[in-house]
Amino acid sequence: QQVLELASTAGLPQDEALLEIANNQYYLGAYEDALKTTRRGLSSSTDKPLRQIQLLNARGTALAALGRFDEALETLRRALGVARAEDIGYEIAASHNNIGHALRLAGRPRQARESFEAALEDNHPLVDPKQPIEILRTIHSFDPCIACAVHLTDPDSGERLRIKVV
Repeated sequence: QQVLELASTAGLPQDEALLEIANNQYYLGAYEDALKTTRRGLSSSTDKPLRQIQLLNARGTALAALGRFDEALETLRRALGVARAEDIGYEIAASHNNIGHALRLAGRPRQARESFEAALEDNHPLVDPKQPIEILRTIHSFDPCIACAVHLTDPDSGERLRIKVV
């Protein structure tokens, strides 16, 4: 409650604060607490599809960490469905990635690989090919460190572009 009050004082919307709290609870291994927080966040963000996707992904990853794989996959597939309906490419990729991790934890490596590949195969229209932020978001969803250097090749001209984030 103190964190929410502090977030409110700082002007952070409650649903955004709840997402951050849930993510931190997950990273600290407090998975049950993360489930409670995501439940609260989901009920307070029904009119915000992006936040719903993010909270569903956070909830699904916590469920997977608890070994509740069927619930995790159902929740993560809901996140994927909303991301597709809203056509948010980087959230589609993040949802596929989270499904892949849940499947890997469930001992289903072939299906996990298919999900990881789906995250990478999703087409990401680039607003500016010289600054492919959309691709960086996808790669960042796998591993923040990998996103530091990305190589792109134009399939028509063969031109290779290297983006390095420092």
